[in-house]
Amino acid sequence: MPFLASGYSATATIEAESNVTDRIEINAGVMQGKPVVRGTRIPVELLLRKLAEGAMIEDLLDAYPRLAADDIRAALEYVVDTIAHESVLALTSP
Repeated sequence: MPFLASGYSATATIEAESNVTDRIEINAGVMQGKPVVRGTRIPVELLLRKLAEGAMIEDLLDAYPRLAADDIRAALEYVVDTIAHESVLALTSP
């Protein structure tokens, strides 16, 4: 039975038009609506990918001078909150 993970359902539509946090935003006109650090085009996904590859916070701050350490912490917090509210729905075949 296939499963559908849904973390962006109806709330993503609402969030796309408002602030997600004071440091993370979703805007349909920026990076195709992916969550980014507010005021930048730096996707949350990129920051997490770099951290998973072994980058240190200091490395990210050097590579992206517009970032602050609080932006990186906010990105991590955003992902944790998104995963915590994720729903997995079982789909049945018609």
